[in-house]
Amino acid sequence: MNTNSIKSFAREARLLLLDGVFQRLKYWSFQENGTNIENLNTIQGGYIFRGQPFTDVNVPTKWNKLKLKLKNKQSFKDVREEASYTWFNRLMAIKILETNGYISKQLAYTEGSRTPLIVQNAKRGEHNITNNADKELLIEYLKEDKDEEAFALLVTNLCHTNTVLHDIFGRIDDYTEILFPQNSLKIDGLLDLINSDAISETDYKEVELIGWLYQFYISDKKDEVFKGFKKNIKARAEDIPAATQIFTPKWIVKYMVENTVGKIYLDYEPDSDLRDQMKYLVENENDNVIASATKQSLIKDLTQLTLIDPAAGSGHILVTGFDLYMKMYREAGYTANQAVQNILRHNLYGLDIDDRAMQLSRFAVLLKAAQYDASILEDPILPHIYSFPEDTLGNLLQQKTK
Repeated sequence: MNTNSIKSFAREARLLLLDGVFQRLKYWSFQENGTNIENLNTIQGGYIFRGQPFTDVNVPTKWNKLKLKLKNKQSFKDVREEASYTWFNRLMAIKILETNGYISKQLAYTEGSRTPLIVQNAKRGEHNITNNADKELLIEYLKEDKDEEAFALLVTNLCHTNTVLHDIFGRIDDYTEILFPQNSLKIDGLLDLINSDAISETDYKEVELIGWLYQFYISDKKDEVFKGFKKNIKARAEDIPAATQIFTPKWIVKYMVENTVGKIYLDYEPDSDLRDQMKYLVENENDNVIASATKQSLIKDLTQLTLIDPAAGSGHILVTGFDLYMKMYREAGYTANQAVQNILRHNLYGLDIDDRAMQLSRFAVLLKAAQYDASILEDPILPHIYSFPEDTLGNLLQQKTK
């Protein structure tokens, strides 16, 4: 994997996204101090903004939620970061899914055109928007050659209707929908970058790509937090994930998985051929003798062999564990489909303090599952990976003491 190229891509994408969301915030009249200089007035069938009538009936509610969210300079900065990463997250997930053939091409260009296929198809009447108001809005955008507005509407709809995107990343916060980065379709803009060769086809096949993108995307934010530490500035809860996310090297991950899950499995199946495939397995001279003599094991069935990562990050350990579990189930005679379903239902668990990391970890594990059985994406089993925000434990303790 070309990490240097991926790093450059993620950092450039972040700058484009931050600028695009900033321009969108300015369009909606919000200033960096959190105030707004224009009001949006709801009318029947739409709204009036900057003296112009618009027919999108969904905007007023979202705009008012955004106004409530923006209180000061810090909240403006937080909303900008949140919206930027939300769209990076989803756009890269779409690109990964389409490049691997799990969904039809959506963001890709065709030869001789810089219009994304999702917009080209909509111009031919090929889209899956079912809401009448959104349909009329899409037709209006296409008639007026407002490709960027049509693109934002179509991508937002895809995020709501695609099972994997919706189940993994959840519903987009209402106000974030009106912060789709501006100028995404301009020359040398965000979509040009996504469709460039900055990330190779081979790297798109790696399920760890989403983790590398995440780490590099937040690297500048991480630098900001550490600069604050040097000035004795305490990190806020919102800044902790950026400061603590580190991608564990693959050999260390394999060492950990093979010497925990792997060892327990070999106690369960001492004659397994997998012993010779575990490169980083460390065994004592008497391991085999003891296992054969006592016939004792910590598990009685493969479904009891669980792996939990309490700081899952983007799921690197869980993905590596998935591969090893797959070998175990296949050795036991399970089909690929049976093995995938068992692993997702019974074997893998993860926790993280960061919602975004939890989402990416779930996505990575499902991508790994799809490498063995692509049908799992049609009706995905949501991996047992959960976010555990900083205040959760405090809240639980307060409830217990009441």
